[in-house]
Amino acid sequence: MKINQIEIAGYESIDANIDFINNEITPVDYVKNFSCNAVPVEGGGLWYSYTFNNLLVTVICHPGSIGGLSGKWEIGIRNKDTGEWLNVPNGYISTSQGGVEGWKSWNEIQIILKKILADAMEEIRLESKEPLTLEDL
Repeated sequence: MKINQIEIAGYESIDANIDFINNEITPVDYVKNFSCNAVPVEGGGLWYSYTFNNLLVTVICHPGSIGGLSGKWEIGIRNKDTGEWLNVPNGYISTSQGGVEGWKSWNEIQIILKKILADAMEEIRLESKEPLTLEDL
């Protein structure tokens, strides 16, 4: 299954896949076993940007990201249309840091992405149902 687009540091747009074999949501050119703490402080790192319905989810790891120097990932959730951080209770991440949460392992990021994907798919399913008419009863 293909998800809209993902941006990698360098900011080119690429396609993302749901990898059913490894049970991950990854960009096509995903860097397996990437380590943030192996990136030089002066630059580098990864930035993945996922679009799910009205949400823009960024997953980043670089020396300046929250937890990046320890090899952890940061995730942020924005409203796709307004760009505003989703810092209201959303069931995905804590709102204490204004729509961004750090210190996540790649597995924790995957759990969050899968929950967002499941909710997005449910939204699409509900929107696609036509209302019942009297003839349907």
